[in-house]
Amino acid sequence: MRQGSWRFHRDLGPATVWGYWAKNPHDPRKAIGMGYLGPTLSVTKDRPTVVKYRNELPTTHLFQFVIDAIRNGDPH
Repeated sequence: MRQGSWRFHRDLGPATVWGYWAKNPHDPRKAIGMGYLGPTLSVTKDRPTVVKYRNELPTTHLFQFVIDAIRNGDPH
């Protein structure tokens, strides 16, 4: 998981998001790219599946200012 940008609508600019960087399952040397929320895993029943996750998120939360306001009792 890493921080990146995602365009939610063609009329809006890119927004900062936390999402997953996925590799191509048919060629692991090639990346699919950033996916908001995460990739869909397509697997076969009763077959082993290996999924590797690596956390590359920043150490400060994306909405740290909101968390700090809630902790300080700010109702807004």
